Formats: sequence, C-alpha cells, structure tokens
Amino acid sequence: MNRRLCAMWVVASTALAVALTGFGTTAMAGPHTPALAAGSQQLAVGKTATFKYLKVSVLTTDRGSDSYFFGAKIKVCVTSLPKGTTSMRLSWDPWRINGKIRPGGFEAGEDPWSGRNAPTEGQFRIGQCLQGWLPFAVGGTTNVTKIGYHNSLGNKVNWAVTNSKSPQRALGTTATFRNFTVTVTDTRQSARGFRAYVKTCVRKLPAGSSGGKTKLTWEPWYANAGSHFWFVPHVDDPSHTWSGLYPRSGRYKVGQCAQGWMPFEGVHPTLKVDRVTYIDSLGNKAFWTAAN
Repeated sequence: MNRRLCAMWVVASTALAVALTGFGTTAMAGPHTPALAAGSQQLAVGKTATFKYLKVSVLTTDRGSDSYFFGAKIKVCVTSLPKGTTSMRLSWDPWRINGKIRPGGFEAGEDPWSGRNAPTEGQFRIGQCLQGWLPFAVGGTTNVTKIGYHNSLGNKVNWAVTNSKSPQRALGTTATFRNFTVTVTDTRQSARGFRAYVKTCVRKLPAGSSGGKTKLTWEPWYANAGSHFWFVPHVDDPSHTWSGLYPRSGRYKVGQCAQGWMPFEGVHPTLKVDRVTYIDSLGNKAFWTAAN
C-alpha cells in the first residue's frame, strides 16, 4: 500500500483553498521571508526554525540497526494564521533527506517507527502541531547528511545530520560479538542465484552450550534485494550445487571456525542482491554490502 504524500499548499483566496483542501475556511498566505537570518539556514538536529506562521523542529534522528530505513522525529506547530482562516494544512510533503528522498516509499507498517509516525496530512489550528517520526526508505549504502524542509510558503531550512552513516560493512571486514566473529569476504550473483563466502569463528561458548561445543548453521544468514526481499539459504538441486559450501549444521569448540559459500539458489537475476545479513538468536546483527 503506497503512502499518499500530501502537500502544504499556499492559497491567497478562499476559493483556491476550497479547490486544494476542500475546506472553505482554510487558507494560507503567500510566500514571505523566513525569520532565520541570512546564512543561518543550516541547523543542528534538536534546533527549531521559526517562521511567520510556523515553528519547525527536527527533534532527533534514527538509522537504527537496519540500513534500509532512516527516521526523523519532527514537530511542526502552527503559531499564527492568515487573517480570515481557521486552520492550516500540514503534511509530509515539504520534507526531504539529502535534498531528494521523500518520506515513505514502502509498505505501511514496514518501517521501524510504525505506530509512532507523524500523520501524513491534517488540518491544524493555532497551538496544534504535526509531530512524530517521518520514515524514509534509503539505499543500503546511503549516508544521510541533511534533512531539508521547504514548503510552498517559501519557508526553507536544513538540518545537518552527523551520525547516520550506513551500518553496512565492506566485504572482507569482520563483525566481533561476545561469542563469535563473523566475516563475509566475497559475493557472487548469476542466473543460478546468489552466494556469499562467509566465516564464523567461536570466541566463547554461549549460555546453554553442551559438550564444550556450540552449533553453527545456515539459519542466521539472509540475502537482501532492497527492503522487500529477504532470502534464506537454499539449494534447489542438492545433486548439482556449488562446491565449498558452508556447513549446513555443525558443532564447534572455542577457536574453531565454519566457513564456505552460503547458497541462495533460485534468486532471480533481476533481483539484484545488495546486502548480506547476519542475525542470530542471541540478538547479534551485522550487514555487508554485496558486490555489484
């Protein structure tokens, strides 16, 4: 289900307000000069921009542990209204990250802030605020550097984002957890499917281990083609598979490692895998950028 992104329209007459909003008593004044001083259009997250009719804030941001989503918690409050109007239409539409990416772009409920998102649109009176999270669908390797707000009143401001690098790792790097180290060194994709060369080493036995060993399997591994496609390891034809596969299941002591190709056969070549994901039952997570 696509989210309908709604505009905050400027109208100079009640007739135009009816055409755009459906509310005859709702109108907005024409463009005006923002209250921010010239050269002061770049704010830090947590700061508020004050305009003639609005106060606009980015309260905090969150990239979370998933590289496909970025969230900005915003608050837009109506402080005054043009003469003769009773409310103002506020929406997601003025917002962008990195100057181009709009809020939304994925299935409802898919983002980590679902249930706490700001309304996509609404009519607001003096003293009322549109507030909550704006969820953005971003590319796995996208580093978010800027949140922009630019409405049709001419109000424009940016917030600098300094802590939203992609959590995806480069191939060849190692994720170190309490009990394991995990590495993805190579990936390949062809008409036959996708595979990743991975290595898991035991640093310390997890609680509940028996016989001085712990079990390593295919289960923590996934291949992702964007936010909509998560593939589990799979071999279509056991009699004709890639050589050097990662063991499907085995028990290992401290200091021992399992390694080999993690197979994701049957991934259609048009679904370009862009990430390898490790998520185990202990809550450990790591992501690697697949080779193009």
